[in-house]
Amino acid sequence: MEGFLVVIDPGFDRELKQLQRAGHQDTVDQILAVLPRLVEDPVTRRPGLDARTMGVFRREKLRLKVGDLYIFYEVDREERTAIVTTVSRGGQRWRRS
Repeated sequence: MEGFLVVIDPGFDRELKQLQRAGHQDTVDQILAVLPRLVEDPVTRRPGLDARTMGVFRREKLRLKVGDLYIFYEVDREERTAIVTTVSRGGQRWRRS
């Protein structure tokens, strides 16, 4: 079975750069280490990928906890894509496109 295409939203990239500038390179490294796991299966919870479903409309919306941050992303199983949208410290946050 072919893997998922992981797409990084430009806003997510900006947020990672803000974390780096704020001196949180270790957190950025943790986040970047988790993202390749989304290629295999972005939905199924397993060691190293604590994905939680937050809702389903056209795309499943999930959050992934990394340290004290949450990575939010959407999954389209038909298109086999995972779109990483934002990173947030705690709480549920969705940036509307």
